[in-house]
Formats: sequence, C-alpha cells, structure tokens
Amino acid sequence: FKASQKDTIIGYYQLGRLRTPNRNLSALTSPDSTVTQASSTHMYNGKWQRIWSNRLFSELNVGDFGYHFPESPLVDYRTNPPRIDQSTSVQTGAAWPAADPNGPFIIERNKPQLFATATYFLPSGMGSHDIKAGLEWIDDAQLFESTGESGVVYYQDLNGRPDQVQLFNMGDFATLGSAWTGADNRNRRESLFLQDRWSANARVTLTAGVRYDRQRPYYESSKSAPVLSDIFPSVTTPAATVLVRNSVAPRVGVSWDLQGDGKSAVKAFYGRYYNNMAQDLANLNPGGVNTRTYKFLDCSLA
Repeated sequence: FKASQKDTIIGYYQLGRLRTPNRNLSALTSPDSTVTQASSTHMYNGKWQRIWSNRLFSELNVGDFGYHFPESPLVDYRTNPPRIDQSTSVQTGAAWPAADPNGPFIIERNKPQLFATATYFLPSGMGSHDIKAGLEWIDDAQLFESTGESGVVYYQDLNGRPDQVQLFNMGDFATLGSAWTGADNRNRRESLFLQDRWSANARVTLTAGVRYDRQRPYYESSKSAPVLSDIFPSVTTPAATVLVRNSVAPRVGVSWDLQGDGKSAVKAFYGRYYNNMAQDLANLNPGGVNTRTYKFLDCSLA
C-alpha cells in the first residue's frame, strides 16, 4: 500500500496446516501405537518503509513466526496401556516412544520480533559513505507440554514378560493448562548495530561495523499436579533467568575491483559472531518431566 509519495506499507501473512494420521508407523510400531498429528504454522510481518530525503531511508519491520504442534495417541491407554518389549523394540498399546521419550506432547512455538534500520548516504571529498544503523528485538519462546494422554505408566517388557515400569509426573490431561503446565522456555535478544560502507573510489570499498547483542535465556513459572501424587509431589517452579550475556562484535571488510572493469574483484572479510542460545532449555528448566523406574525383582518370575 503506497500511503504517500514517501511512505510504503507492506503486509504478509502465511498459514500452513499438516495432518499425519499414522505418524512413525513401522515394522516395530503397530498402527495402534502410532500418533496422530494435526499441526499448524503461521508467519506474518508488517513493514513501513519511508524515504525521508534523497539521502535518508528507514524501514520498520514487525513480525511473528510460530506453530502449534500436537501429537496424540490413537487408542485409549486405559484399555490399551503403552508397552515396549526391550528385546525386540516392538511397541504396542497407546503411543509412547513414537511420540517422544516422555510420550505424547504439545509444542506451542512463538517468535515475535521487531527490526528497525535507517540508512544515510553521505558524499564527501574522499568518496561516499553509506551509513546504516539499526536495532533488533526477538523473544524466542517455546512451551513444551508432555500431556499424559497415553497415561503416566509406561510398561517395559523383556522377551514378552514384565520387566520394569517407568512412572511419570504428568497430571490429568483434562486439566492441562489450568491445574498444571509444561515447561515454558524462552530467549530474549536485543541488538544494536552501526555500519559504514565507504566507497573510497570507483575500485575500492571498505566496510566497517560493530554490533552489540544482549541475550537473556529464561523460563516462565510452571506448576505440576501429578496423577501419581503419592510418588511425585506437586511443585510450583518460579520463573527464573538462566544468565545474561552481553557481547560486542566488530566486523570489517574490503572489496577491490582489480582491473576497474567491474568483472572481477578480490574481497576480504573479518567478523566475530556469538552463538544464539535459542529457546531449548529443557535440561535447565526444573519444571519439566520427572520420572522413576521400578524393576520387577520377584524371584517367582524366574
């Protein structure tokens, strides 16, 4: 949408849906033990571009990416409890490892973000400068909930005979999101950058810049209300910041047109980059799934 001679508005939206009725069906996973998936993804952004003058241009971009990803069993665990034979890896009953080591789950993913840049062209007695400055803000979030739809007891046989059971601290699926919640992990990133591309002459261009990043991986509060309350306590995990990391990264590059004919160039670049810790904090968030394994040691079974 051309709002004015200087202003342009751009909008974009995308929605995708995927349905897989028998996910992970195999020779070792019976049809009853597969999972059904009905997921959706979304992506959108809005841009405002403005030409302030013949030298100054700016752009503001606001958007989001995310998805809803559930995996559910096809049969009722109360009549078809989840089992696996550890000697053959054959799975029967309500879906368990076909979904996840902790059984069926729901993932809610969202990544709201904001980008803003401004570019200024500055001619000088020694070539010209393209100066660019900007900022970024991203809150990378993922709520992972092991739902307990296949129950909270996972039977693990050995050569067709009971060997051990694994117990889980999930709550009643009907009260998920109210009485209890999953692990909500996030990583918030804020950045500032400044760059100057100096065209010293028709053959040589130098680029120098610096970028500041602040990362704060954290998790929101969560609570548990286990079905097996005589084994697992009800716990409220408070929100916490894992760490805060500030980093400054310099970057510099040069491009040299060897013969001045625009057909070949030599380029060199140096830059420093820091790892994005993203949103996967499953091993740090104490509000996740807890388990206990009990092995059958009855000598009469020998």
